[in-house]
Amino acid sequence: MYEAANGYCLFEKQEYDDTGAGLPKVQKAIDSLERFTKQVTIAAYQPFKTAEEALENIQSVAHNKVSSTLKSFLTTHLPATKSSKKQKFALGISDARLGQEIFAETGITASFNETTVELMRGIRMHFSKIIKKINESDIRRAQLGLGHSYSRYKCAADVNRQDKPIMQTIALIEQMDKDINTFCMRLKEWFAWHFPELTKLVNDN
Repeated sequence: MYEAANGYCLFEKQEYDDTGAGLPKVQKAIDSLERFTKQVTIAAYQPFKTAEEALENIQSVAHNKVSSTLKSFLTTHLPATKSSKKQKFALGISDARLGQEIFAETGITASFNETTVELMRGIRMHFSKIIKKINESDIRRAQLGLGHSYSRYKCAADVNRQDKPIMQTIALIEQMDKDINTFCMRLKEWFAWHFPELTKLVNDN
């Protein structure tokens, strides 16, 4: 499972090695689009309908929670699992802490290992070429818009935001005092060759 700024994606890899023995093979294939697409294929893609929906889902993923959109996406595109039967697939995720929430909401067991991390890296590198429905400029605009929205949300949710301007102002004043003292010391040192009495006449920088 890959969370993009445009929506959720499911990629399929036929031979999944849970032990990580196939990691070198995956790493070698990442640099080449042709070799990588032979190992990984797109299985499902669900775009976000609005910017608000994208922000809501990225907030949920950041807090390791399963949104209604993600739950619907997984249950729709993955085979149903029953408690009496063993799961016939492995759902790779980018954050191990999200796995417990996915299992609690959908009953799907998710896994996280080094092979999954490398597959995510390859998907991120070749995403615009694998997803042919959207071009690279649309992906970049979605990433930029979502990045700005998420940054505004993080600033608004910061409980210490009222103290930050005061702290930053005090730090700026201290830095200005230090710079002024340094510059004046240099000026007095240089001008003393011409007018040595300046250091006695000007006490306050």
